[in-house]
Amino acid sequence: MQRARLERSERALALILGKPAHADGAVAMLERLAGREHERLTAVTIVLDDGRCESALSRSTVRFAPLDRAALQR
Repeated sequence: MQRARLERSERALALILGKPAHADGAVAMLERLAGREHERLTAVTIVLDDGRCESALSRSTVRFAPLDRAALQR
């Protein structure tokens, strides 16, 4: 996992979560998120035929319900 600094009204340490490599990693990630709120950023950039770049960013707040380990392993 990479660490990044985000600018807000105060500084916050954020984790950048990628796609888990295996099922155990997915369960661990979901356990970390369960019962919490986090921000999800999704971005895309395309290069047009004339060399210009167009970018878009979507920011969403996600709230996870509390989950127990048995529910996560199903």
